[in-house]
Amino acid sequence: MGKLEFIKPGLFTSLQDQGRKTGRHWGLPQGGAMDRWSARRANLKINNAPGLPVLEMTGTGPTLLCHTSGQLALAGAEMAVFKNEINIHPYGIINFKKGDILKFGITKGGFRTYISIKNGFITKKLFESVSPVAGISASMRFKKGEMLYFNDSPALPETNARLKKLTLFPEAPIKMIPGPEYHLLTRAQQTFLTHTRFTIAPNATRMAYPLLPNAPTLKNTFSLLTSPVVPGVVQLTPDGQLIVLMRDAQTTGGYPRVLVVTETGMNQLGQMRGGDTFFFGYESA
Repeated sequence: MGKLEFIKPGLFTSLQDQGRKTGRHWGLPQGGAMDRWSARRANLKINNAPGLPVLEMTGTGPTLLCHTSGQLALAGAEMAVFKNEINIHPYGIINFKKGDILKFGITKGGFRTYISIKNGFITKKLFESVSPVAGISASMRFKKGEMLYFNDSPALPETNARLKKLTLFPEAPIKMIPGPEYHLLTRAQQTFLTHTRFTIAPNATRMAYPLLPNAPTLKNTFSLLTSPVVPGVVQLTPDGQLIVLMRDAQTTGGYPRVLVVTETGMNQLGQMRGGDTFFFGYESA
């Protein structure tokens, strides 16, 4: 069994997969990688099954002490990687051995970077997913001194292969489709949604991205019963604020569901942070 130790945990580092497909009737969030496309790509780079758990690093990566040899690969936002204080190329397969110290830097060109490890991490699932759940899991992120286990591979081959740097997500509208209550909006409100550059509020989390501005144009007096919601739903509050529900979103809500962001759009948003801006655009038929 391989083992990595967190010397420094990074800003928000957690194990994620492609999310859970059960437990919504108990109020459990879907969870999973904020950018699922990059999480799958990290696994495929090292010839793992695409749905295996990966380490999601947000903003600033951790510093790890390697207790065992192994191989890993990165995908997602660009990030500097140091092995024993030496800057190494992050786009290929990274070999490490017992005693090595791996330091992961600050994300660039995105907000989240994913680490896959050869043969996969060893971890427990909670309702068919490794994604932590607030109020149930002991912690939502790794802490200093914690251990992370993986299936080690003896006689790992050395490699000098370097993969071409990939543009993560070009500047493009966040694709969406009309939500169940879209018809309640006036024509002017519908037009406002696709002609306004929205800003992600500073208090954005894995649960939700509140958007700015709170627009007088979108103020409403809609009255709804609590209804099911899923990640990607865009809710509209009475004071005119839009809230995009993200991977750790609740399962029900009482605000109008005016838009639903596509899976590609969710991956794009997963690489954005508070202060980033974007336009909404309709998904073509």
